[in-house]
Amino acid sequence: MNKFMKKAMAAACALAVVGGVPTAFGTEIFPPALTASAAENEVTLTEAQVELASSITLDFYADKSSLAAASVDSVELSGPNGVKNISVDADSEVFSYDLYPTQLGEDVTIKFKNGDDIVKIADKGESFKYTVNDYCAAVEAGSSTDYTDEAKNAAKSLKNLGIASDNYFNNKDTAITFMDESYDLSSYAPDFGEDTTAKISLLLDSITKFRVYIDGLTVPESADLEDSDGVTSIYSQNGKNGKACFESTFLYPQFFSEVQTITYGSKTYKASALSYCFRALNSSDAKTQNIGKAAYEYYKYITAYLA
Repeated sequence: MNKFMKKAMAAACALAVVGGVPTAFGTEIFPPALTASAAENEVTLTEAQVELASSITLDFYADKSSLAAASVDSVELSGPNGVKNISVDADSEVFSYDLYPTQLGEDVTIKFKNGDDIVKIADKGESFKYTVNDYCAAVEAGSSTDYTDEAKNAAKSLKNLGIASDNYFNNKDTAITFMDESYDLSSYAPDFGEDTTAKISLLLDSITKFRVYIDGLTVPESADLEDSDGVTSIYSQNGKNGKACFESTFLYPQFFSEVQTITYGSKTYKASALSYCFRALNSSDAKTQNIGKAAYEYYKYITAYLA
């Protein structure tokens, strides 16, 4: 297990929701159920969480006893990335759906089944749908007694990452309000030695990574990737427009600042996810700049919340 997995397990960041209204942000307190009790052959949906790791994941929690009582044997999750069917056993209680940053405003719908029959959700009917943005908006609007400033800022940074990504990748112009007034990321500039043509990009899909594009690189070629966990061998792969690149290991937001060193032949390339942010902020394109700002604030405010 690499350091990212170990650290994430030690300090997971989750946003918890009950009954469509947020009650906690990354706490370990198990919230009250959505309903006092489920009717016979109904499932009690107890909690929804947004899990922030190398993926952005929407998690739905159900009461185990109600699953057993209603003889639920499968769960169907549907959303922008298709339908996901999950088998249910005696230990099942959480059902997860991964999302791209561009999809934070899109519904994820959960249904519980016994064979081909739909099992109703207490107080919700045959299905329940939710979005990451629903959660973020509720946290931002919550009272200061319910949510710390760190929690509100973390939620806003996640929402802004979604807006900036959607604007950039889907050519939209949704207004975005950042929290910081200025950005000095010069200390995160990539160090590519004498190679002035190498480029860096941030991969924002179901897994967050950064890529280093090197002129003349083909597929497959090997390199060494070094981080604080040691050295591993990696291989080039086709990136954007079929151009060859090397990829970082997958990244949690609180580790965007960690430098990874790629040694390819006699050359070394040192960079972090924030190295991309540094270059993006120096772009002449406003949408590229906003991706850099959003990714940096996501790192900054998730890290502050976890601290």
